[in-house]
Amino acid sequence: MQDTVRHQMRTLGENLRRGDVILANHPKAGGSHLPDLTVITPVFYADIDRPVFFVANRGHHADIGGISPGSMPPHSNFLWQEGARFRSFKIVDGGIFQEEKLVAALMEPGKYEGSSGTRCLQVKKIAIPLPVPTYQLICCACSNLNLLPCFPLHYLWQSCVPF
Repeated sequence: MQDTVRHQMRTLGENLRRGDVILANHPKAGGSHLPDLTVITPVFYADIDRPVFFVANRGHHADIGGISPGSMPPHSNFLWQEGARFRSFKIVDGGIFQEEKLVAALMEPGKYEGSSGTRCLQVKKIAIPLPVPTYQLICCACSNLNLLPCFPLHYLWQSCVPF
């Protein structure tokens, strides 16, 4: 998962701001396979204008479209046949949930002959806010204890997502 976070740091870099949440699953963006959706939240602290670390959550979803439900159909020849693809998709942009863009992206595989968009959209909507409570707890702990970085975040900062 650290490769997915690093990819977002390289790709979005200066374009990350408070209130952003990123969705990624593409193999070229550190994804393992398309149904494993990674939700990444940059964590900002105090007056620091760039993320000090990231909270990431990866969950497997039964169907994200493609030529068959599930994942990695053995007869697929192209990545789009395996379902919706996200490299650096801001699922929340500046605090605004991008529902229409998300639905369009999840339904996009259906534009190809013999393929369909996602068949279970509600599951995706439930999974989106998972990093938020973790983010709030970490910020609160760092603020109350005046720690930045704090353990085990210090370890994560150095080993997973170094600047």
